[in-house]
Amino acid sequence: MEKVTIWLTSYNHERFLGPCIESVLNQTYKDFQLFIVDDCSSDNSWNIITKYAKLDKRITVIRHEFNQGGSGLKDQVENLPGEYIAIVHSDDIWENTKLEKQIRVLDNNKEIAACFTKVKFIDDEGIEYSQEFDQEFNIFEQPNRNRFEWLHYFFYHRNCLCHPSVLIRKEVYIKYGIISSGLHGYPDFFQWVRLCKYAEIYIIQERLVGFRKHRDESNTSGERMENIKRIHTEEIFVLREYKGLLESHEVLNVFPECKKYIINGEMVEEFALAQMFLTGPGHAHWLIGLEILYEIFQDREKVRLIQEKYNYSSKSFNIDKQKYDLFNIINPDRCLDVTLFFNTGKGYNIKECIKKKVFIQHLGRCIFTIQLDDFQCNDVVETRLDLDEGRYRRFNIVSLNNNGKKVDILGSNCIKKEEWDTFYTSDPQYFLSSLEPGELKVEVYTELIELQEIEQYYNNVNQQKSELLSELDKIKESKFWKLYSRVKRLKG
Repeated sequence: MEKVTIWLTSYNHERFLGPCIESVLNQTYKDFQLFIVDDCSSDNSWNIITKYAKLDKRITVIRHEFNQGGSGLKDQVENLPGEYIAIVHSDDIWENTKLEKQIRVLDNNKEIAACFTKVKFIDDEGIEYSQEFDQEFNIFEQPNRNRFEWLHYFFYHRNCLCHPSVLIRKEVYIKYGIISSGLHGYPDFFQWVRLCKYAEIYIIQERLVGFRKHRDESNTSGERMENIKRIHTEEIFVLREYKGLLESHEVLNVFPECKKYIINGEMVEEFALAQMFLTGPGHAHWLIGLEILYEIFQDREKVRLIQEKYNYSSKSFNIDKQKYDLFNIINPDRCLDVTLFFNTGKGYNIKECIKKKVFIQHLGRCIFTIQLDDFQCNDVVETRLDLDEGRYRRFNIVSLNNNGKKVDILGSNCIKKEEWDTFYTSDPQYFLSSLEPGELKVEVYTELIELQEIEQYYNNVNQQKSELLSELDKIKESKFWKLYSRVKRLKG
């Protein structure tokens, strides 16, 4: 029986299919069986596949009767021959020593469940992308890590292992159930997270795979709107795998930073893991963090423990639920990005300021407070209030009080009409009279300025500028100007 099964997935890649198959057949390691699975291609792929199958007895072909959107490996894996399984897609290519080098790693290191390689990115012509793309394509430039370090890295950076570079022990698929149904953009990411929960992996630090990145972003993982939406949804399903760390009691192994939650030699793992999710980089993380906290609150004993150890109560949970806009319910234009700057003689800078996001209520009304301490009020030369950033707005300041006393305010770059200050700039600024420690309370109405109005304003400004320059040219051509210039030269 062959030692290796190669699982080649095919769908409408007739242009690239031949070079892909040949890169497999030309491997220096020969003891394999190649399964080519075509997902009901509508181009000439099937004819190409059957042609190669007639020429090499190591090839077994499978053709789906209808397009399934996948290769069906999950249903076939137990029946596949061999000890190892390699994956390749029909638009990628292998260097001819790939299998040989990977088999040597797995044969000599029984603790390693899967072996990957580095990759080079190639375009539709098979040409490696130039240096200008290095920053984008560094995703697969990874060092070796232990499984806990990999789980930590995946958590914050998502997938960074190349699927068509893997050689994996067949038993791993079965023993750990690493293939999930229902994932299209992140099936491989799920596999690596599930795998690293149980076993070690290894990356050969050589580029032994040519990973084709199509310029039209037609890859399954290409940067298209529908892909982005799907991947962010699937990320939730993948990240839920981390809840399994609670069963294995490995939260601390994956997240050493959780040591701060050890109180008197004990840690509530669920709470610590929830905090890791809540400080994670995206909406999926926040959702799962809140899920874990919700589950804690269904257990009276755990509620008692987190109250006792971390002073975390149902009120704390309510506050956390208010922090995160999980579903982008709040339009960014329904908020003001307010900044209060303190000039202590060093000019205005981001180190000496207070930032606050303020929700705009019905009819454009905003009420907010900013707490000021002694440090922020001492040695201040000037104070500036920027009511928003990056948007064109007009404001009607109803009241601005410091500890109940009215604060004098002056708009620096606005056009004032009745109660409204119109800012034809995305950086609206007000200068305030001196402030005292305590509370600054602001009530203001605001509305966005329509793009058409902004364009009309700048058209008018440019027209006035043009007219002024024209008048200046006329003056310069006049007899009076020439006489004035002559007298000036004589005096000079």
